[in-house]
Amino acid sequence: MWRACKEGQVMALRITSGSYYRGTILTALLLLFSGVTINGLEDQNMADLELDEQLKILNKPYVKSIKTEEGDTFDCVNIHKQPAFDHPVLENHKLQYAVKILTNTPNRKYLGASGQVNIQNPKIPEGQFSEALIRLQSGSEDQIDGIQVGWMVNPTLYGDNRTRTFTLWTAGRNGCYDIMCPGFVQVNPKLSLSSTFTRISVFGGKQYDFTFTVSQDPKSGNWWLKYKRENIGYWPNSLFTHLSSSGATEITWGGGAFSGGISNSPPMGTGHFAEANYGKAAYIRQLKVADEFNRLRYPDKSLFKLFTDCTCYDLYALTGPLGEGFGFLYGGPGGCGP
Repeated sequence: MWRACKEGQVMALRITSGSYYRGTILTALLLLFSGVTINGLEDQNMADLELDEQLKILNKPYVKSIKTEEGDTFDCVNIHKQPAFDHPVLENHKLQYAVKILTNTPNRKYLGASGQVNIQNPKIPEGQFSEALIRLQSGSEDQIDGIQVGWMVNPTLYGDNRTRTFTLWTAGRNGCYDIMCPGFVQVNPKLSLSSTFTRISVFGGKQYDFTFTVSQDPKSGNWWLKYKRENIGYWPNSLFTHLSSSGATEITWGGGAFSGGISNSPPMGTGHFAEANYGKAAYIRQLKVADEFNRLRYPDKSLFKLFTDCTCYDLYALTGPLGEGFGFLYGGPGGCGP
């Protein structure tokens, strides 16, 4: 899944006009969702960005390029010249290499979240996508800040039907996926966003998952993304208003399916309902939140709200050892009308 650049460099997926999703928009009314939420706010739209201008910004001069077995090209760029620093609020940003945790951070809410996300590869037509996600957000209806991580199958965005890691940050109407606009700062020369998973769960057979953790450094306010135990990079707190210093008011784990509003909705997870059970339905388990001391812990189950907004998908709580720390099965075949 991962290929390495040298120290002092980071990996950036080369973007072409054929693989870039012009006008990346996430619309609450068209995103069919099945998952678990703590507290509740609404989703938001993202601003459209001009394609030609973005490609000039994103494809930086590179030291070398790496061609993967899956056909992707990752450019190794100087860590101090990566696209993140083209954002106007990051002009004088000092690169942060490590998270420093304070022992006491009063008046915070949720400082992070993590989960073990089952890896699936649903077949998705052009113009639609399906995802598994962990989302943190805060704010009011007119200004919502959010960070979303997980896997996604999105032929329009990535130009293929592979399962890839993805991130999405939003600050009101600003934001984007992965590093498709300035914002996310990579610090790891081995790990990159938009990478494909080579190990996909087998229906009725061996299951694979991965752990993403998003947590806020109480000292700097930056939001760090970690894969297993390795830091990939961070979203500077200066990108946000409500997530800049006060933590998140809502955390969501679950699956999403985007229909585009022109055809029936695509499959979610394995394409089977949760009642198919473990091995035949997708899952997310080991749900944890970062408390006011920035320690990951199991949340109070009484705060959870399980819901699905469409009869084409459902979810059930995992029980027994698989459900330790709270987990759930989710998914469905899709087919809901536009």
